[in-house]
Amino acid sequence: MMIKTNEKGMALLVTLVLSFVALGFIAAILYLLNTSTSGSGATKRYSMALETAKGVSDYVVEKILSNDLTCGGSSCDSGESIDIDIAPPDHNVEANLLSDPKKVTLSGVDYTIYSVRVEAENNKTNDKAIVEFVYRTY
Repeated sequence: MMIKTNEKGMALLVTLVLSFVALGFIAAILYLLNTSTSGSGATKRYSMALETAKGVSDYVVEKILSNDLTCGGSSCDSGESIDIDIAPPDHNVEANLLSDPKKVTLSGVDYTIYSVRVEAENNKTNDKAIVEFVYRTY
């Protein structure tokens, strides 16, 4: 006498387990795609603020080289905000002279050293980039 075994329940159970595993993999992939997309957007917004700060830094250097650096329409002192004529409309940009320009003589050559801090902030996203630099002229 042969005993018949009913394995239909086992096949259903294996199918359900494999379906849940596949569903888990798909959910993980969708989560990773969604997170990387929002991360790259944040990086792009910060990059825009950083590029704005770098551009204003270049502008300040050009003003220093042309001897046309002004703060409030007159010469600059420590801590004063540098006059900036350029800035994207969606960014607040401020450049400050960190200390008075220092005049130094080394090996018979006169140098002037400027230290500047540039802050650029995106109005919409509040992403902020700060660039500080020291520039020497002779």
